[in-house]
Amino acid sequence: MKISLVIPEKNEEQLIARCLQSVLDQTHKPHEVIVVDNTSTDTTRLVAESYVEQFKKRDISLVILS
Repeated sequence: MKISLVIPEKNEEQLIARCLQSVLDQTHKPHEVIVVDNTSTDTTRLVAESYVEQFKKRDISLVILS
């Protein structure tokens, strides 16, 4: 079974790292994580992008959409 996780966010720079780390820490990992950035005006997108390599190392696709 393939699992996709969609995370909608806007101006969540304080929480997005915690959220993505929580996904990585799960025992049953999704096959893909889609972060939908709703025109954030802070560094939320940059924080999410910093997790791309960590997800790639665990064979999880991390997609960031605007």
